[in-house]
Amino acid sequence: MRVLQEHTVSCVAEPSQVAAVAAAEHRDVIPDIRDAFSEGRTVILDHLNEIPAIEHGSPCGAFYVFADVSDLTSSRQEFVQYLLKEVLVGVIPDSVFGPAGEGFLRFSYATNKTTIDEAMSRLERAVESYL
Repeated sequence: MRVLQEHTVSCVAEPSQVAAVAAAEHRDVIPDIRDAFSEGRTVILDHLNEIPAIEHGSPCGAFYVFADVSDLTSSRQEFVQYLLKEVLVGVIPDSVFGPAGEGFLRFSYATNKTTIDEAMSRLERAVESYL
């Protein structure tokens, strides 16, 4: 166990080292990535602002929005399945976040603006028909 622990905790894995070198060599793309995430966040928030049944905050450091849908449905799992199967929009349900996440869904904006806009437009229509 000591040998396993030593090489697991004390040594940085080679893939992580390669990733760190690549990040250091390509820092020039960071502003573009930051801007793309900012734009995606704006698109999601603009759409969510149009859905009164969904409350949300404005994330400051992540690439997802954690939104309260407890006024929309008491069965988040059922709603998540509806979105996935009927609307073709994937979200992360509250159940994976433990008791603190109850009533919330997570919407990611780690993709392009066009995809986010389409997914959120589908969500808006889905909420109207779901209610």
